[in-house]
Amino acid sequence: MSLAKSYWMIIAAFIFYSIGNTVWFLHHYSFLMKLVPREKRGKFFGSVSSLEKLIGMGIPLLSGVLVNRYGFFIPFSLSFLAFLQYF
Repeated sequence: MSLAKSYWMIIAAFIFYSIGNTVWFLHHYSFLMKLVPREKRGKFFGSVSSLEKLIGMGIPLLSGVLVNRYGFFIPFSLSFLAFLQYF
């Protein structure tokens, strides 16, 4: 992404990422519904959602600092490495 000549490449990549995340989200949560007992689902999904929102508040700030200091390559590389962690 750091070699992109315009921001349109980054926007297109983000659109594809969002589509993939939408498909993954539905499958992932339906799978978790089967694993979590019915009486604990509210607490479990509430905790997961709260944690995701808290992490999501700090990531844009961290990404902005990294982009400002090192360019676009570092945040996308860290995102890719985090993605590879699941495999």
